[in-house]
Amino acid sequence: IATIGFCLPVGGPSPTTRGPGLCHYPPMSQSTGTIITVAPTGAEHAKADVPNLPVTIDELVRTAQDCERVGAAMIHVHIRDDSAQPTLDLGRLKDTVAALREQTNLIVQLSTGGAVTDPESDRLRVLDAMPDSASCTMGTVNFGDDVFMNRWEFIVALHRGMQDRGIVPEYEIFDVGQLATLHRLLDEHGLPAGGHVHVDLVMGVPGGMPASMSGRASVSRTRPVRSRSTWSAR
Repeated sequence: IATIGFCLPVGGPSPTTRGPGLCHYPPMSQSTGTIITVAPTGAEHAKADVPNLPVTIDELVRTAQDCERVGAAMIHVHIRDDSAQPTLDLGRLKDTVAALREQTNLIVQLSTGGAVTDPESDRLRVLDAMPDSASCTMGTVNFGDDVFMNRWEFIVALHRGMQDRGIVPEYEIFDVGQLATLHRLLDEHGLPAGGHVHVDLVMGVPGGMPASMSGRASVSRTRPVRSRSTWSAR
């Protein structure tokens, strides 16, 4: 899965500059640029159904290297356990972040969503793996036959946890109303680490906004969150 990001000229570190708290997009100097984020694993597909799914650290690193060679700049990471099932095991997350940093120049972004069944405590603990970036979903949404729960108090805890650790958030928007939640979050709890707001539009999930021109247009009609924000869509 690839996310295409359209970045405004905001400056920032080079894509090879590593470490938490740094912006997770390359500098744009005086022109608009585009970056590609790859999300090769996710939490929904089974290895038996998708034999090429990278579920071990070695497989994930090889996939990341292949994607970097063809232009990816960032990797959005979900991990699996020894049985290829979704997990948020902190030790495995730390090992994955270390391996990707050692063997690629990609910006490492961890999912704090995990699977829809993961408890909030495990999702918050993801931040202790100290990635460059992490996702922060702006509200609860029906996710097919399931519910992806994101309470206001949990959103605030994620946002403040990333501020404290210097991790750059990617604010995931599954439906247009979640942009209002993002406005409220920034107004009440301040800008994220690095001071730059990056928004990712997650379209086409059953229960969220449609992956269509009309869905994209409805977002375009909303007032930008910040004049220097950047946006991506998938």
